[in-house]
Amino acid sequence: VIATDPVDGARLEAPPDRVTVTFSESVSVEAGFLRVVDGEGKQVSQGDPTPDGPRVSVPLPAGLGDGSYIASYRIVSPDSHPIGGAFSFVVGDGPLVSATGSVVGGTTDPVVEWIFTAARFGSFAGIVVFGGLAFVVLCWPAGRSSPRVRRVIWSGWTVAATGAVLALLLEGPYAAGTGLADALDPDLIGTTLGTTYGRMLSARLVLLGVIAVLAVRLLREQGEVAERVRSRDEDLAAICGLGVLATYGGVGHAAVGSQPTLALLS
Repeated sequence: VIATDPVDGARLEAPPDRVTVTFSESVSVEAGFLRVVDGEGKQVSQGDPTPDGPRVSVPLPAGLGDGSYIASYRIVSPDSHPIGGAFSFVVGDGPLVSATGSVVGGTTDPVVEWIFTAARFGSFAGIVVFGGLAFVVLCWPAGRSSPRVRRVIWSGWTVAATGAVLALLLEGPYAAGTGLADALDPDLIGTTLGTTYGRMLSARLVLLGVIAVLAVRLLREQGEVAERVRSRDEDLAAICGLGVLATYGGVGHAAVGSQPTLALLS
């Protein structure tokens, strides 16, 4: 967070018409929230929060009475991590209620967080192991006939694909702060698929599927497949492999931060 309106601890003579939180980069709020409650914990903000790039705002009703108010938020950063927090302000006279200790932004289910983190790390590890396919194809053709080599390569593919599926299903509950039971919630899945993170994971799964088909032929011993066909499959596998790697880099802060530079260059 780089700014809030009103600022934390502000004492206002007149009530604001909306509350706005500005972040250092574009965020998603579909699975999260921005809401304002009064000193008794009753929600006073109206409607759904509206994201506008790095800013998220929610309207307040006209004629808001004097008193202390707490604004709390839970948003999702470009690399899929939820961020929560809160701040408070006062309209008119009266004491300022501190946001410390309040339910500032929801909590992440520890089971969901653990599995989600394991799935992400597993996806990285799996793609590294599956990358052994390139070594076998380019540097060690005799390795195609080794059952152990094949098991290692396919194990890497399985871990990478499973990690991507779990990350896709668990991103919704992870961002919304709900449990494993919501992993198959159509609304949360739809929300995830509408984000850059979800689209990248979907593309990764499609590309991994294509590479799996190609890998079946590439792991056959020389002579079983025509050289022209094998050369074509190698080229297609290389292109898809680069695409898979691009999906890992396409969901991080660095990728998002590079967008303004790319816009200037274009």
